[in-house]
Amino acid sequence: MIKIRKEGQDIILSLFQLNKINILFSDQIGEQLKKLVEIPGSRILFDIQNIIFIDSTGFGMLIGIGELACKNSSEFILCNPSQEVVELFNLLDVRERLTTSVMDVVGESLLLEVE
Repeated sequence: MIKIRKEGQDIILSLFQLNKINILFSDQIGEQLKKLVEIPGSRILFDIQNIIFIDSTGFGMLIGIGELACKNSSEFILCNPSQEVVELFNLLDVRERLTTSVMDVVGESLLLEVE
């Protein structure tokens, strides 16, 4: 379900055999992300290209991970969001919450850019 690899200085976390981040999987995913963003100065890229749905628990987890990354001087970046996820971000208007968490979303659909 979770694959972690390192490319240069980046730590890339991706999901396989999973197309949702919901109450069933948020805790497990969040625990892995938490361990990574607690490393001061780390740069975590969370590749969500196969994700088509995120529920409120999933969004809460992502926002919390973004805030934790900020506290640890780490970067937490969501990569390759699907069109469905881009629509959820827009529909739920969570950009401001993610911006305050210093969370970028990159890929074909750039949602935020925080410098």
